[in-house]
Amino acid sequence: MKTSTNSRKDAAKKKAFTLVEMTVVVIFGLAITASGMLLLNQQIQTAQILRDQDFILQEAPKINSTFNSLLGNADAIRLHQNFNDAVNDSNPVLTDAKTLVTAYRNFDNSTSFGIISLEMVGNSNQLNYYLFDGASSLTPPDQASPSWSISRRVEDVDFDLINGIFVLTLTGPNAEQITYTISPNQ
Repeated sequence: MKTSTNSRKDAAKKKAFTLVEMTVVVIFGLAITASGMLLLNQQIQTAQILRDQDFILQEAPKINSTFNSLLGNADAIRLHQNFNDAVNDSNPVLTDAKTLVTAYRNFDNSTSFGIISLEMVGNSNQLNYYLFDGASSLTPPDQASPSWSISRRVEDVDFDLINGIFVLTLTGPNAEQITYTISPNQ
């Protein structure tokens, strides 16, 4: 059987798209691409907002829980401007402190001390906790190493005692400020 060239041309014409059909497909593809780009941009902005708020969402609740636990068990607290004053028990203050000393009564009637201090370590601030049991004396700051770091993302901290209520103000990495009030030994 012979195929004529006209039948091939007719078949080719039936398989091809018209200019209008191609234009509709291209416009539809561009619309889908533009929608995808808008969604991607929105997703990137949402991720950036969550990353900026990470201190408030993740770090601040942990710090609050730690302070509630430490102050809930403390028998006494004292505020100082720096770690040196806390170790030497000199120059106590009631406001604008960067160091908090907590005293705990042990089961054997001895006393343990904890010091929470905002310190510059390398290029960043750290909120560190030092635990000193009743048998050891308080160590000078250049020889002491923290028992643990409460937070490595705090930019500033302000401890205040106002009418027997402990007020903790944290400043995060994006200048967000959170204030906690805790009634010691409750």
